Amino acid sequence: MRFIDLTGKRFGRLTVLLRGSTTGTKNIKWVCRCDCGNTTSVMGNNLRLGNSQSCGCIRKELLVSRSTKHGCARRGQNRTYTYKKWCGMISRCYNPKTERAYRYIGRGISVDKSWLSFDNFLADMGECPIGMSLGRIDNDGNYCKKNCRWETDYQQRNNTCRTHYIMMNGIKKSLQEWCDEIGINRGTVKQRIDRGWEEGRLLDRPRRNRPNAAMVNE
Repeated sequence: MRFIDLTGKRFGRLTVLLRGSTTGTKNIKWVCRCDCGNTTSVMGNNLRLGNSQSCGCIRKELLVSRSTKHGCARRGQNRTYTYKKWCGMISRCYNPKTERAYRYIGRGISVDKSWLSFDNFLADMGECPIGMSLGRIDNDGNYCKKNCRWETDYQQRNNTCRTHYIMMNGIKKSLQEWCDEIGINRGTVKQRIDRGWEEGRLLDRPRRNRPNAAMVNE
């Protein structure tokens, strides 16, 4: 099995410092520094698969958070709509057994440390409007106050890792959003992208066919 050097790489809150003990290329341990300041030794496979994201501090923080009465609990509403959205965010980023873990844990998407507390999350985001979901403005960014918003289904569909974005006049939007706003066919723009058009011309309205000179003279 080919040796993969993980020195200097980051996995969740862990930064790999150096190679530790080993019993062969399949069982290499790596000494890592956690963001909380602790040092721990982790199996390489657990780092690459996203099974180990911290020295154990994340699990402790989640246990504390779950045992602490948040604002909704004080009102006797333990399973509010907003709380469910918060739980989903935590699960996506820290539970490797979720169906789409590769889209979050596999890409290094994490949650702001303060948001491991539901109280802090609620204070920053407010209650989730019914019918909306928690979305990240930058799909490659982490869950934090500056990068999150409550989104409609339309916004969710147009903000995925497969979405094509176009920058125009300093404003970045998805291809579908620009097409809807300008009133141009999505297929037309896709053809232009495939043909290598400059980004500044991708959203130009197609010119209508002009009559030739012979037809005008008739």
